[in-house]
Amino acid sequence: MEVHGKLEKLARENNLDCTSKDFATMMDKNDELKTFRNRFHIPKMKDLSNETNQSLHNENDLAVYMCGNSLGLQPKTTNQFVQKVLKDWKDYGVLCHEKGSFPAAKCDQSPKDFLVDIVGAKYPREISVLNGLTVNIHLLLTAFYRPDPKGRYKILMEDHAFRSDRYAVTSHMDQKGINIRDALIEIQPKNDEPWIRTQAILDVIEENKDSIAIILLSGVQYYTGQKFDMEKGTKFAKSRGCLVGWDLAHAVGNVELKLHEWDVDFAAWCSYKYLNAGAGNIAGIFVHDRFCLKMPQYLHGWFGTLDKFDMFKKYIPIAGTDCMRLSNPPPLLIAAQYAGLQITAEAGMGRITKKQELLTGYLDYLIRKKMNSSICHTITPPNPEDRGSQLSIAFTKNMKEIHSKLHLYGLVCDYRHPCVIRIAPCPLYNSFLDVWKTISIITEVLEYNY
Repeated sequence: MEVHGKLEKLARENNLDCTSKDFATMMDKNDELKTFRNRFHIPKMKDLSNETNQSLHNENDLAVYMCGNSLGLQPKTTNQFVQKVLKDWKDYGVLCHEKGSFPAAKCDQSPKDFLVDIVGAKYPREISVLNGLTVNIHLLLTAFYRPDPKGRYKILMEDHAFRSDRYAVTSHMDQKGINIRDALIEIQPKNDEPWIRTQAILDVIEENKDSIAIILLSGVQYYTGQKFDMEKGTKFAKSRGCLVGWDLAHAVGNVELKLHEWDVDFAAWCSYKYLNAGAGNIAGIFVHDRFCLKMPQYLHGWFGTLDKFDMFKKYIPIAGTDCMRLSNPPPLLIAAQYAGLQITAEAGMGRITKKQELLTGYLDYLIRKKMNSSICHTITPPNPEDRGSQLSIAFTKNMKEIHSKLHLYGLVCDYRHPCVIRIAPCPLYNSFLDVWKTISIITEVLEYNY
C-alpha cells in the first residue's frame, strides 16, 4: 500500500524501525500540525474512571483519546466564547439579540464563513446552522421526498446505515402511505467484503433508475469507516434523474468535501465529532444554490422569513437555505461551535487530510504488523482514498469486556456490538505517539484477556 511505503521510506531514511516508539516520536517532531494539540483539553487518566489502573501510569498523565469520531475534544477557547455569551446576556438583557460577541438574533451566521470552506459550498446562503442532525434530515425529506407511486418513490441507503437515518426515512414513507419493503433499497456488501464497492452502488442505481426518488447515503459510514465516492456517486445518480443527499455526520471536518462542485442536492451534518463543538451541539445543512430562489415545499417558521420581527401574516421567505430555519438559534451552542470551527479553519482541511493519510495509515500499518490476524481484521477499506480518520477492527468474539479494560490502560476508543472496536486518530489533537500507544495497549490487553 502506498501510504505504508511512505512510512517505511521515512523510517529507512532515519535509520528507524517503523514499528518503534522512536519512529512515532520522529513523526511527531516533523508534524506541521503538532502545535494544534495544545489547543485542546485532553482528558487525564485520573478523570477517566474510578477503576483506572493507577499502577500503570501517573494520575496526571494524559489519556490516549481515539474517540473523536464519537465526540471531539473541547477546544481551550470554548469556555472563553461561551462566557462571552453569558456576559452579554447578563449585561444587555434582551438587547443581547443585537449586541455582543454572538448576537442572539443572528449568531447562526458566524459559523458560515468557516463552513463554506469545510463543506465546499460556493456561497454562505447554501448553508444553514440549525437543529440536530435527525431533525434536519426530517426537514430535508419533507422538502425533497415527493414520492410518485407510479414513478419515483424509492430511497436508496446503505445497509447498516445509522439507525436514526433509517428511522427518519421509514417514518416519511409511513406518513405518505408508501410500502417500506418495496420503497426502501438498502444496498449490501458483496462477496463477503465488509464494505460496499462504488460499482455496486452504481449498479443498483442503474437497475432502479426509473423508480429511485432520492439517494441518501453516508459520506463516511459510521460503522465501517468507509468513505463513499461522493463525487462519482452524485454525478451518476443525477444523470439517472435521482435527487442526491448525503449524511455527513462522520465526514464533515474529516474528509475533503466539495458539495457545490459535486452538484449535491442536499446534505446534513452534526458538529460534535470532527468539528469539536460539544455533545449535542447545533447541526447544519447544505442545499445547492439552484434551489435558492425556488426551494421545494418545506415547513415554515418565523426565523425563515425575510424580516422575522415584522410578524406579517403572509410568509415571505429569506433567500437561501436559511428559509428552512424554524426557530431562533442558541448563542451558547453557536459560541461553542465557533471555537471548534475556528481551529479547523486555521489548520485547513488540506493540511488536516494530508496528516490524516499518514496518521491513520500508521495505525493501519501497526495493526497489520503487530496484531494477530487470526483474531481480528480491519473492516475499513485499506485504500486511504476510501476512508477518513477511522479504522474499525472486527474481532472473533464479543469485545465488550475487553473494551472496558482498555480504559484501565488509558485508551479511549469506541465499541460497537458485538465485536467491533472503532479507533479514530484525529489530526488536530492526536499524535503518532498516540497511535503507537494505542496498538501497544490493545496488544497487551489482548495478550492477557483474549
